[in-house]
Amino acid sequence: MPWNQCGNDFGVGYSSSTFNEAFSRYSSAGANSVRVWVHYDANKQYSLYDSSGYFKTLSSGFLNDIKSMLSLARSKGLKVVLTMFSFECVNFDNCLWMMKDSKKADSYINNGLIPLLNFISSNGLKDSVLAFESFNEPEWMIEGGSGVNRRTDLGSVQNFIKKFNSAVTGRGF
Repeated sequence: MPWNQCGNDFGVGYSSSTFNEAFSRYSSAGANSVRVWVHYDANKQYSLYDSSGYFKTLSSGFLNDIKSMLSLARSKGLKVVLTMFSFECVNFDNCLWMMKDSKKADSYINNGLIPLLNFISSNGLKDSVLAFESFNEPEWMIEGGSGVNRRTDLGSVQNFIKKFNSAVTGRGF
């Protein structure tokens, strides 16, 4: 279900009925997991970043939408892979500089990812998450590909993913 609203599902245009219908279909077909994109290209929700490109604290609406989605998945016997960004994000300054500037990376980790991880844990939904994926197809950000207008370097991507993975595994996911 990566492309429901392509980055506008949580905190903006969440529809529990859309997720419920999709999860019901998947479960009825025998699926046991579903992949959901969270921020997608880091450009859809300007409200996630301040005017300098630093990631702001996630809103309660965003977090509650995630809670609803994970609860629906659990009710259908599905585990969720949360894919935070896709390779297209390299086309937009917020994402590109989040990888290239360690302070902007830290703002995502500290204001976005860690609060999300803590929220999921404190709401008893940790077992609803199969995995956290930092980027869909990150190699395209480095090598280029369809839909990629600019690229970044391997080291920047690796440094961001290392911080991302450390936060995820450090909280027991």
